[in-house]
Amino acid sequence: MEKYVEFLKDGYTLRGMLHLPDGTDEKPPVVVILHGFGGDRNAMNFSLTKLSRMLAKNNIASVRFDFFGCGESDGEFVDVTISNHIEDGCAIVDFVAGLNEVDSSRIGLFGISLGGAVASAVAARKKDILKTLCLCCPATNSLDDARNLRVKGIDISDIFVKGYADIGGMKLGRGFYEDAVNLDFYKLAEGFDKKVLLIHGDKDEICPVENSKKYLNLYGDKAELVMIEEGNHSFTSLPANEKRLQTAVDYLAAELLEPVMV
Repeated sequence: MEKYVEFLKDGYTLRGMLHLPDGTDEKPPVVVILHGFGGDRNAMNFSLTKLSRMLAKNNIASVRFDFFGCGESDGEFVDVTISNHIEDGCAIVDFVAGLNEVDSSRIGLFGISLGGAVASAVAARKKDILKTLCLCCPATNSLDDARNLRVKGIDISDIFVKGYADIGGMKLGRGFYEDAVNLDFYKLAEGFDKKVLLIHGDKDEICPVENSKKYLNLYGDKAELVMIEEGNHSFTSLPANEKRLQTAVDYLAAELLEPVMV
């Protein structure tokens, strides 16, 4: 079953989709899914929609929200900041933990690209609620890019003159830059003490694999890195995308589903 969900945060509404597995009376575990920069809860090639449906077939619920200023949630993209994404992510975890339809003792967190880096910060703050974490091509280098006045390869130096930069037809506000240059994703991620899976494409042209390797060093023996052959940043190859999603589903099922007693 799939149904729309929404809640009010700081005077604005965040909107998303709840996926529940069919054919079970028991409360399933649930995965909170965070999308990437400038995207929405579906993602390119509808990959996050597909991920949710794959999880449901494995008896795992999921919730995909649009961040503030993205997709169908309230707000304008020009007002988006990374810190606001982190606050949204924490609020979404709290919202999901209060849902009657799911098992709040078995919550996982999954994020892609900037949503992956954001998820690492959310996980540290919500470690008492979350059971596991999965990061796909985390965009931690976005902070250095912002310091160098570049976002997704686009020069944003005119942000100081106009108050915004043109990013693929969207207005990126000066507040995004001013917030980003003061953040450190790896510092924000410190303290998460559960298992972590990192997934990265070996042809990622946007986020170097060093991003994920730094998380490996941070999390230590609790973490594992899986490289996806021929995977670029958006996993636009069908085999690479399927491998990426199946790797995530297999990991989340192993961590969240109760073992079968024989």
